[in-house]
Amino acid sequence: MKRPWLPCIMAHDRHTTCMPPDHRLPYGCILSPPQYLVAGFSLTPNPIFATFPVKKTTSITLPPFAMPPKSENHRPGTCDPQGSETAASQGSHGPSAASPPPVEAPPPLLKAFETVYPHILSYFQKANFKPQGGFIDISGERYILVRAASLAKEFFGLVQDLYRDAPSEEALNTAYCFLFDMAHAIGRADARRFHCRMGLQAPEQRLAAWPLHFAHTGWAYVKILPDSRPVPGEDFFLHYEHKYSFEVDSWLKNGEKVENPVCVMNAGYSSGWCEVSFGIPLVAAEVECRAMGDPCCRFVMAHRSRIEGHFRRYAGRSLLDRAEKTCFLIQEFFSRKRLEKELRESEEAARALLNAPPERAMLLDADGTFLALNEPAARAFGMTREEIIGRNAFREMLPPELRAKRKAYHDRVVESGLPLHYEDEREGKRLSTNLYPVFEETGKVTRVAIYSQDITEQKRTQEELARHREYLEQMVKERTAELMRANDRLEEEIAERKKVEQSLRASEERYRNLVEGSFDGLFLQLGTKIVFTNRRLQEMLGYGPAELEGMDHWLVYHPEDQELTRQRARARLRGETPQSRYEVRMQRKDGSSFPAEIIATPLRLQGEPGIQVSIRDISERKRAEAEREALQAQVEHGQRMEALGTLAGGVAHDFNNLLMAIQGNVSLLRYELDPNHPYQKSLQRVEEQVKRGAKLTSQLLGYARKGRFSITTLDLNALVRETVSAFGRTRKDIRIHLDLGEDLRAVEADQGQIDQVILNLCINASDAMPKGGELFLETANVTNKQFEHRAYTPNPGHYVMLRVRDTGCGMDEETLNRIFEPFFTTKEPGKGTGLGLACVYGIVKAHGGYIHAESDVGKGTLFSVYLPASKSPQPSEFAKRPSALVPGRGAILMADDEEMVLDVGARMLEKLGYRVYEAPGGREALRIFEEHGAEIDLVILDMIMPDMGGEETFDRIRDLDPNVPILLASGFTELEAGPSGQSREWNGFISKPFSLGELSEKVALIIGRGKNPNP
Repeated sequence: MKRPWLPCIMAHDRHTTCMPPDHRLPYGCILSPPQYLVAGFSLTPNPIFATFPVKKTTSITLPPFAMPPKSENHRPGTCDPQGSETAASQGSHGPSAASPPPVEAPPPLLKAFETVYPHILSYFQKANFKPQGGFIDISGERYILVRAASLAKEFFGLVQDLYRDAPSEEALNTAYCFLFDMAHAIGRADARRFHCRMGLQAPEQRLAAWPLHFAHTGWAYVKILPDSRPVPGEDFFLHYEHKYSFEVDSWLKNGEKVENPVCVMNAGYSSGWCEVSFGIPLVAAEVECRAMGDPCCRFVMAHRSRIEGHFRRYAGRSLLDRAEKTCFLIQEFFSRKRLEKELRESEEAARALLNAPPERAMLLDADGTFLALNEPAARAFGMTREEIIGRNAFREMLPPELRAKRKAYHDRVVESGLPLHYEDEREGKRLSTNLYPVFEETGKVTRVAIYSQDITEQKRTQEELARHREYLEQMVKERTAELMRANDRLEEEIAERKKVEQSLRASEERYRNLVEGSFDGLFLQLGTKIVFTNRRLQEMLGYGPAELEGMDHWLVYHPEDQELTRQRARARLRGETPQSRYEVRMQRKDGSSFPAEIIATPLRLQGEPGIQVSIRDISERKRAEAEREALQAQVEHGQRMEALGTLAGGVAHDFNNLLMAIQGNVSLLRYELDPNHPYQKSLQRVEEQVKRGAKLTSQLLGYARKGRFSITTLDLNALVRETVSAFGRTRKDIRIHLDLGEDLRAVEADQGQIDQVILNLCINASDAMPKGGELFLETANVTNKQFEHRAYTPNPGHYVMLRVRDTGCGMDEETLNRIFEPFFTTKEPGKGTGLGLACVYGIVKAHGGYIHAESDVGKGTLFSVYLPASKSPQPSEFAKRPSALVPGRGAILMADDEEMVLDVGARMLEKLGYRVYEAPGGREALRIFEEHGAEIDLVILDMIMPDMGGEETFDRIRDLDPNVPILLASGFTELEAGPSGQSREWNGFISKPFSLGELSEKVALIIGRGKNPNP
């Protein structure tokens, strides 16, 4: 029988080559010596990928092993860096030392692959396939073969079938989480085994073993891209591609295309292996996928805290949009565990709170510090809840004589994890207290829930009844004995019986007094009729005792609850056991109602079945619940507006960089061309459009509270008069009414920004009155007490109020809830940007103020603005000095990661006569300053750069030369963009976009001062 052929590997002084097919030796023949040679490999020259140098020749014995014959439908193997289908040509013979390492990597990583690859070859060449024994053995390790489609397309199909009644996102998330976690765990386990077996210590070598092992086990062929940074710590970043992936092939085999990336096991296995290699938590995410129609499968891998930023940087727009809608990507993999933990903790706390109906409820941590308590508990301490929360019960709140005993109870619950109950007497009251443990995920007790109930009256009633019971039992025994001894004492027995009856009546009277003095209302019903009521119920409902007795029981309930109570009463009288405690609405005699909790208990009255109903007014509890829900709504509203502000600020900052490039180039052209040149008018129009764009970004930054503010003391009445006067000339069909408060307090604000607030509110009102109407503006001095009950809680103090009311068309509730969102507009396309009211909101919030809107459809809209009042009595005005072109001399280092900003900025400086060093990032700026620092007169520094942030660059340049002047340039304000810390003092700030004149004036002013760190 013919044996399969193996290539014979020849040693070469620079690289190895394979014999042509007609010179191959039969498999199993012995060379002299009986070993195959493995040497370094040479890759095709490439500007990115370097050649493996030959260090030494390694001898590896290749034992015979049998492989199954190649199938006719065998898929071609993955392509090596030279483009040859190496794996396809060797698919039935196992790995060979003649093929180059199955990976592409940038030059810094080549040394690691050169070192590790011989170990990987040796490992996979020692294979033993024994189907009779049911195992595959490679270098002493047992392997198994699994159909690729079973772990990819078919698995997703199975999950989708199981979740066919659920949303598609749930099935997708379930499949992703399961496959990622499983592959991540396998990758970690394989990495530990390979690192130990091969003695790999350096993180780079440990990483190198991953793609080599990956290719030999059929996962994928890996290409590591040059911008990767495989370093220990949170800066770790790996950017790589899979030319072929077993997961993708399971879809492409049938010509199917998907909408989401599918290489989830590849991502999980790779991040698990690299996580062990570098000792840091890592995550990988696919940003391109061949199953989606992309040219390759491309991944990013990073620390868990950085992965989302890398994903958003490298993923395409369509993939990002789908990720936001379906939430199937990185966020779901890790937020699920945190949410499950929080849910478990919440369930434990809720379970503890429901264990007993408390009058006083408290929640303490394991050390005894108050985390929460209800109003009755706070009243018992004579303080408010806010004053108590955060204090330690055993060191600050309890009397000295109780601290040791109470702490012992508390510690016993924490240590044992078991609930505890005790009763004690304090200040003439008998209290029943229960302590319940609250567990965290690990089973450790972290909190203790405490419920304390006043049982004074209950104990007193029990003791009284016990005494009377003992008395009656004793009397019965005596009377029985006397009847047995003598008949002649009958008259005396009758007299004694009368005494007993009198005692029983007295006992009944005492019981009645206890019932009458109860905190809860109570009535007894016999059949459908009320036969007894206590005083508390009569006070609750506004009836007299004679009016209630004999009334049908359901008439004391609200009409909508009468049928429910009637059905349950009938069931209870029939001997059934319906729900005994529930909430209803009680109806008073005057027709008003209130919420109540009732407890219905069956009993026998005069030998017939009856019902005792206890009623507790829960109006206060309902009111507290409503207040709690309102507070939650305030928090959610604030979080939503803050998130929108952050997004708007980021968009405006990036747009300012674009405007900077346009403004700079136009400024250069206008200064270079003759003033009468025909292009001057066109360039002037471009500058006007840039100003319009800058105004748009100013609105966005205003909404994000990152606008350029110049704060002065202002008279709001004067601003209103001036702005309304100008506005009134544009809409003469609107009648304007001013009601400006006398002795109005001044405000600390930016004049231009407040002008914009007034004007935007007037324009919004005019848009609501296209055919004319009336506009009312009012100012007044107010305090926070006058507008507390809003969707926010204002800070205490004095405020100046501005109200703008129109008689326009008004808004419905849905529109009113969204008017302050950026880009939301009800106007037709092209007639509004949706930034007017968003800008108003941002400006008011940036000035520490509040804004509120009210509207009814067809009745108009009212906006109320509240700005903090100034302590300064006199308003002031300011004027902005125009910029002028000032030429100069010297050397300037300009650092900015935006290429277009850096280019135009350098040309503007050269136009002014300066010599410019350009740095596209912080690291390059530091290198240039180290070489030419003595020549540099000024550093212009952008604060937001990816490779080295502005603050770090600032510090390291100042370490080299503490006196070098530094000018900050940013699309944000100086307060937002400037480096933090008291030790960081810069020499000036310029906002993007800036003109040539503004730049020349700012640079000349700073260089004129010389090298002085203080501005």
